[in-house]
Amino acid sequence: MVPFDYPRSIAIQALSLILDQEKFSNDVLNQLLVNPKLSNLDRKFVTASVYGVLDFLPLIDEIISDASQRPLTKIDSDILNILRLGVWQLKFADKVPQSSAVDESVKLATRFNKRSAGSFINAVLRNVIRNPLQLNKKQEHLKYGMTSEIFGLYKKWFGEEGARSINNSYLSANSQLTVLFTGSINEKQNWLSQIKEIGIAVQPGVVVHDSFVLQNLPTGVEGLPGYEQGLFYVQDESSMLVAEVLQVQKNQKILDACAGLGGKSFAILNQNPQLKITALEPNRERYQGLLDNIDRLKISQIKTLKTDLQSFTNNAVSVKRYFDQIILDVPCSGLGVLKNKPEIKLSLSYAKLQEFPAIQIDLLNHAAKIVNSTGNLLYSTCTINPAENEELIAEFLATRAGQEFRVVDTSYILNKIKPEYKAKIKAGLNDYGLSIRPDKIPIDGFFISYLKRI
Repeated sequence: MVPFDYPRSIAIQALSLILDQEKFSNDVLNQLLVNPKLSNLDRKFVTASVYGVLDFLPLIDEIISDASQRPLTKIDSDILNILRLGVWQLKFADKVPQSSAVDESVKLATRFNKRSAGSFINAVLRNVIRNPLQLNKKQEHLKYGMTSEIFGLYKKWFGEEGARSINNSYLSANSQLTVLFTGSINEKQNWLSQIKEIGIAVQPGVVVHDSFVLQNLPTGVEGLPGYEQGLFYVQDESSMLVAEVLQVQKNQKILDACAGLGGKSFAILNQNPQLKITALEPNRERYQGLLDNIDRLKISQIKTLKTDLQSFTNNAVSVKRYFDQIILDVPCSGLGVLKNKPEIKLSLSYAKLQEFPAIQIDLLNHAAKIVNSTGNLLYSTCTINPAENEELIAEFLATRAGQEFRVVDTSYILNKIKPEYKAKIKAGLNDYGLSIRPDKIPIDGFFISYLKRI
């Protein structure tokens, strides 16, 4: 007989990788959920519990600190994660009996070779039950799993109601995946049938044609029908909108300057398969992921270079004013993707947020050097921080390099998207580009500015 609950032990492993080794939650869960020992119900529990802990971590840690009267830094990391999972079950998992939450948490101490900590875990969790934490008005941020510093910034940017609305939208995540289908019409029908046959609920995307939202996944993404055949690519609809904004012509020279895993390029080629794209990515792991995706999707139109934009621009004299279109999806704070990657918010601070604009303006200046005399530069972020979006573009346009560009009116995108959220997309258009709020449209928060050299 197994002395501990196996799915809960997988959840602890996931939390350890995410919180202690700084891995992304989606990558960790894709890796761990393929475990054949897990049933579909187990996978749902692991996913819900991991994201639940991450969503409310500051509040959960405050509860643990109050109940244990011990600094969190003095608690072993495995024991702390066991307590976090236990508190989540006690406070947020309505279907888990309190006795089971406590007893299974104690058993997990043995699983992670911390048997002596069992009595401590038991005492803390029972104290949580007996003496629930009472939040005061100054602790409102904890309701949303935010630090007071970051929640305060949201209120500054969007007002109190806006801050509450946006942060509520982050907490409504369920187990789903958004994908861009890249196969033929016949392949699409076969793929949809295969997906539905294994119990996955499929809905069309809300904004972009050829996008689908998959729910009730019984396995990680690599185990889904069509994955190995390269029939789809995992990508949020906000990112897909880059392809809708970009206005390309045949034989244009296109650069994906911060390619990452290649999602923007794949979306562009899905609409314009005749194009050829040069993609830059300096990070070793992401570059390998880019190559793997290109191979899986059977794409031959992308030339990859393992380098950063600054080096590429400075070292290659021949590329000066060479490209017709540049896609610049810059490193950012990621405040638009907290629904799917809630761990991002846990390491952010006001000081950290100040680091991004300098990086972004430098990348814009380098990209501007290699846009040709009639070319375009598309700037995008997955954040809703104005200092990285509208304010950043305003700052760039005031520079010597930026004075050679103007912002393109991208209202034409309204004729290319689905009608349901057309009004909300229109409301997000401004003098500097397109802003998407995740509480207004059920996709990631995002910003796109399309600049043309004049």
